Amino acid sequence: MRSDDKAALTSALFRIKESTGRTFLRKAVFLQRSQELVAQIQVLLTQAKCENGKVEVEDTVFDLLHLLKEDLKTQKELDDRLRNMLLKESEERRWGGSPGERSLVRKFVGFVEGRCARLGAVYGRVQSVVGECEGVVRL
Repeated sequence: MRSDDKAALTSALFRIKESTGRTFLRKAVFLQRSQELVAQIQVLLTQAKCENGKVEVEDTVFDLLHLLKEDLKTQKELDDRLRNMLLKESEERRWGGSPGERSLVRKFVGFVEGRCARLGAVYGRVQSVVGECEGVVRL
């Protein structure tokens, strides 16, 4: 690679590293909050009253479920931002001069897309459970 190409590639990689680092920090904050919400929901559900076959829970559970649902939405948006940023940078910069280098870039982008797809499946399962819990009739 020419010196100018190396400098441009290094600059692009640095920007991506910084941007992905900030994105993953945000994801970590939302993940921690989601875990705390799930723990709070579990506590409230174990304290729920059971009379005549009906379970009575505090309205707080529904508020926590709403927050959890919003956190899942934000996580998906952050994943999309990450994936789009990588795809945009790899296409605009046309990373890799040789076919082998381009192949490595495609593999890396594919790896990130695969991870985001797996996360999407997990988010889907959690959202399904949240939806079922929200479907419970408030007493």
